[in-house]
Amino acid sequence: MTERKDNIAILRQKAEELLKRRSSGKALQLSEIEMLKLIHELDVHQIELEMQNEELLHAKEQLAKTATDKYAELYDFAPSGYFTLSKEGKIIELNLSGASMLGKERLLLRNSRFGFFVSDNTRPIFNLLLEKVFSSKTKETCEVTIINNDNFPIHVFLTAIAIEKGDQCLLTVVDITGLKKAEQELIIANKELVFQNHEKTKRADELIIANKELAFQNQEKVKRAAELIIANKELVFQNQEKTKRADELIIANKELAFQNQEKVKRAAELIIANKEIAIQTELNIANTEKVKLAELYRQALGQLNKIANLLPGVVYQYLLRPDGTSCFPYASEAIREIYRVSPDEVREDASGVFAYIHPDDLAGVAASIQASAQTLTLWQHEYRVKFSDGTIRSLYGNSLPQREADGSVLWHGFITDVTDRLNAEKAARQADRLLRENNSRIDLAMQVANMAWWEMDVATGNVTFDKRKTDMLGYSHEKFTHYKDFTVLIHLEDYDRVMDTMRRHFMGKVDKYEVEYRILTKSGKYKWFYDIGSVVSWDSGGVPLYVRGLVLDITDRKQMEEDLKLVSVRLELAVRAGGVGVWDYDIVNNLLVWDDQMFAIYGINRTDFIGVYEVWQNGVHPDDKEHSDNETQMAIRGEKEYDTEFRVIWPDGSVHHIRAIAVVQ
Repeated sequence: MTERKDNIAILRQKAEELLKRRSSGKALQLSEIEMLKLIHELDVHQIELEMQNEELLHAKEQLAKTATDKYAELYDFAPSGYFTLSKEGKIIELNLSGASMLGKERLLLRNSRFGFFVSDNTRPIFNLLLEKVFSSKTKETCEVTIINNDNFPIHVFLTAIAIEKGDQCLLTVVDITGLKKAEQELIIANKELVFQNHEKTKRADELIIANKELAFQNQEKVKRAAELIIANKELVFQNQEKTKRADELIIANKELAFQNQEKVKRAAELIIANKEIAIQTELNIANTEKVKLAELYRQALGQLNKIANLLPGVVYQYLLRPDGTSCFPYASEAIREIYRVSPDEVREDASGVFAYIHPDDLAGVAASIQASAQTLTLWQHEYRVKFSDGTIRSLYGNSLPQREADGSVLWHGFITDVTDRLNAEKAARQADRLLRENNSRIDLAMQVANMAWWEMDVATGNVTFDKRKTDMLGYSHEKFTHYKDFTVLIHLEDYDRVMDTMRRHFMGKVDKYEVEYRILTKSGKYKWFYDIGSVVSWDSGGVPLYVRGLVLDITDRKQMEEDLKLVSVRLELAVRAGGVGVWDYDIVNNLLVWDDQMFAIYGINRTDFIGVYEVWQNGVHPDDKEHSDNETQMAIRGEKEYDTEFRVIWPDGSVHHIRAIAVVQ
């Protein structure tokens, strides 16, 4: 109240001086009634001014509170981490998301070095970013890995820029761990698919070679069989000739018998001897042919075994007898790996193989064999075997049946272990499912963030992009095929800056294409876009081939910035009009920050104030120091709100009454 009276007195003095100048020395002749009426009007006007001043002070306080609350919400609850760092990398200020990323409470992180939370292998990248920000005064970006309090690595994208004073920088931290994980999983899945395709091609080539070799062996067998038939026919003809000559000799001997019985007797003995010699000769010839055929069969069997042993499975013959029993007349050595039995163990009895077929698959295998036997159609079946040690493997069989003369059925075929292939297919399906899920998550995140991807063929200027980009503008997706279809919509005030930024990136002067601009929508209004991208492919001469990036609709953010600027301007006008000063006190670092009005209230120059609590206390009236300090300490401890009055002494010795209100955070 005393201060208000002093102000009224000062205003009255100024008014009287102004009145004297306007009256030009002429005295006013007023009656006593007129004088009283004038005094009454002045009193009413004074009260009106006081009421207006109180309303201005109230509006100023409300605006200050609104702006502070809105700023706190935008800063503290932003999804990205916001940090204020010193040149040494110390954390001066941070929001809740930033504290969550580092895994500690915000109060404990202040004055900590941000670099301590960066992994060893990416810390040089962060240090270089910090150095560039303070040396170049331009925006810098990089990707690093943060190790939080739980030793869990987080991949983040950093954007930093120095503030006007140059002793601090603002750092934005965006978590890109999910994106990095998705990229790594996609790379691994692609490598696995390439490897599987290579293996399949290799196996197919080997099978083709084996089939060709088997075809050649079959042709040789047919050729040898034809030769054997010809040899048998020749042998029959020779036997017929010998029989004919023997008959002629018998007739001749009978004629000689009339001449001499002794000669007949000797001739008969000679015939018998000759027959024995012929028979022995024929037997010797037949044995020789059998030995040759046996040798040929042994050689063919040896070659077949060699080829079969090279195949990734067992080559076999399976015989199903009319009485229901079965065996494997022939099986390559690979049966030891497929069924863990030897060829000899199943040559007469196949029960050793069926004992290892998985109980859940045994009925299906038996039914498929019976169906193939009845229709003499190709047998193809996939099933499992289970061994005594608990090992389970998946097999695939493929064989062709033929009916034998005794009613049995003989299959010629091939069985291979497909466990690895099935596991690979399962892994591929899982990888594909994970890829689709990750793509869905990324798409959902981009949809929520109002974000879209794009890429451009630099040589042709053709573009491909996420449909959301044109949806944000209200246009049809099909209309846009060339980058100029977009750039023609950019605001004229932003066009040159956008194109220059892209050219500078293509020339290698900046690491990324990063720019904010306005773009015309179908409704005729402009939206704000944040566009960021980089070249992903260069030719051997250093010419960019493809560029890829993201675009984000930041219209709402820009509007909030404008609203905040407007509120700030109004707040500043209200503060100036009401004579209110605004201050901040950093309790941890013992740092006071004043606006210009505060220096006017305390009657000192900015250059005479070093911004620490003790210097402010020195200006407080000696009788009020203890009380004002107690009020401050109680507010810091949370025992009461900070709302107090005290006196200060100006350098000229005058005493001024101050009311201070603050909120402790």
